[in-house]
Amino acid sequence: SKIYEPGEHEISYTQVFPGTVPDSAIEVQSRSPDTIRVTVERKASKKLNVEVEYRGAVPQGDLTDEANIQLSAKTVHISGPQSLVDAAVSAKIIIDLTNCTETISQYYQYSLVDASGNLITNEGIRSDVAFIHVSLQIRQLKEVPITFDVIYGGGATPFNTKIQVSMESIQVSGHKNILKDVASVYLGEIVLAEKVDSGNIVLPVELPSGVRNETN
Repeated sequence: SKIYEPGEHEISYTQVFPGTVPDSAIEVQSRSPDTIRVTVERKASKKLNVEVEYRGAVPQGDLTDEANIQLSAKTVHISGPQSLVDAAVSAKIIIDLTNCTETISQYYQYSLVDASGNLITNEGIRSDVAFIHVSLQIRQLKEVPITFDVIYGGGATPFNTKIQVSMESIQVSGHKNILKDVASVYLGEIVLAEKVDSGNIVLPVELPSGVRNETN
């Protein structure tokens, strides 16, 4: 029999013997059950966003660059039984950060979750992506002093001039191999001959490539 609508159906069946055995060689005396009950669902499909859940924490003094995480796929397209597809709201990747000190670069398998965060079985579900590559930087924190040079002139001397800075050090982050060579941050020169009275001087903080200012 043919099935045209979803739901529960009882269908009859016909036994088939191996090709080398003629039908006349076997007599069917009874069948149990006489019909087979099947449940049929419509096939559905949808696109899901990929979400990342972090567990654990990196060692003290390190931080994760979560804002710049790179995923090989930000969405996945799934298809399968409508009840499962309708229940899925996202594809979740779980990343364990416990004791991570190096940049993460590897493939992860994701799980389908419903609106309550519960896992959904992927039995019967097909998707266009099986694994997602994740690249996540683990950056080291370091506090470094601020330095600058003062060029006196125009009547300004070390004896009649007082210079105060808003902060004496800043926190920076970067790969440990880069930070080991960062001992301080040089702001440049303050040329007092160009100042005619008291006031504020704003100097830009310029950092080496790969180093970021983490001071708010």
